[in-house]
Parts: sequence; structure tokens; C-alpha cells
Amino acid sequence: MKNLILVFSFLMATSAIFAQSEKYIAAMEANLEKGSYQAEPDELIKVANAFERIAAAEPTEWMPSYYATLMYMYVAQKSMQDADKLEMAVDKAWENIEKTEAISGENSEVLALKAYVYFGYIWKNPMVNGALYSGKANELLAKSMELNPENPRPYYLKGQNTFFTPAMWGGGEEAAKPLLVTAQEKFDKFEKENSLTPDWGEGGNNFMLGKVGITVEEKATTN
Repeated sequence: MKNLILVFSFLMATSAIFAQSEKYIAAMEANLEKGSYQAEPDELIKVANAFERIAAAEPTEWMPSYYATLMYMYVAQKSMQDADKLEMAVDKAWENIEKTEAISGENSEVLALKAYVYFGYIWKNPMVNGALYSGKANELLAKSMELNPENPRPYYLKGQNTFFTPAMWGGGEEAAKPLLVTAQEKFDKFEKENSLTPDWGEGGNNFMLGKVGITVEEKATTN
């Protein structure tokens, strides 16, 4: 009888965990559907807030704060002409990426996204922050590539930043092109492990390829 009670208790606990997991995944998927780069900044902020609420409810999961970071970086990139919104978005992105990293540890996706946040600080004040953050961002991207050589996102982000870096400092179109081409090759091969696996950046990389004179066949990319 005691064994039956233990088995029943185990099954009930397992069922509760499974139900919680299903609820978490459903909430994440619903917000990911709304969080494309094409969305308006105010809508992206709402999605970021939703991810932050999920993160508070699921303190052992790194993906909610990861995606909150990404939403804020989309807001930042779309708010270059709005200094206040840009600053708010980058600061919130930093707050969330620190939470993400504390949970995830060394993770190729997280390091790449943290580098993206550093680029956001450069956008706030390129003349002052370029020298402060470019090196830190590039170190993170190199580590991201090392941890997962097949991850396309660090190549895309490094290519994008290289394109906008003056040629006298090692940047420019010719320096960026091989990075963006490598990113494209890796995007073509990239396969998601599950519905929550990060897969953003291909649309942005295609846009940057156009900037370096390479036409990419249109795909149904959302970010």
C-alpha cells in the first residue's frame, strides 16, 4: 500500500510538472509569434514585458529573459532617431541579458546576444562608446563562435558591425562581406532543436548582404 501511495504521488508530481511545462512553452510560443522585427516598437515593448513576466514566474529558465533582451534590442535598432527610447531599450536589454547569463552560464546564443547589447551602447554615442564597447563585443562574438561554430548569429552580428566600422579601423564593405556570406551559409544549414530555439537574424543578414552587393533569394524570414 505504501508503495502504491509513493507511485501515485510521483505520477501526480510528474503530471503537474508536465502541465506547467506545457503552459510555459505555450506562453513562450504565443509571444514569439508577436515578436518579429517587423513589429512596431511599442508592440515589441509589450512583448518584452510579457517575456519578463514569464521570466519572473520561471526563474530557472533562461529563454524568457533572453527573448526580452532581443525584443528590447529590436526596439533600440528601430529607434535610432529617438534618443530616449533608444537609451531605455538598451538599458532594459542589459538588465535582461545579465539575468539570462546568470542562469544559462556559457552559452553561444547568450554571448552573441550580449554582444548585440554592447553594439546598442555604441549606437547611443558612437564617438564615445565605440572604443569602449567594440572590443568587448568582438571578444564575446569570438567566444560564441568557439562554443558553437555552427551558430550563424555571431557571424551576422560581427558582419553587420564590421560593415558600419570605418575602413581605417578594419571595417567596411569588403571586410564585412565574408562574415555575412559565412552567416548565410550557416543560416541555410541551421536547424532548430525545438520551437523555442533562437533562430533570429537571417532577415537582417539578408539585408546586409544586399548592402555588400549580394542578392539573396527571398525567404519567409521574420527577423
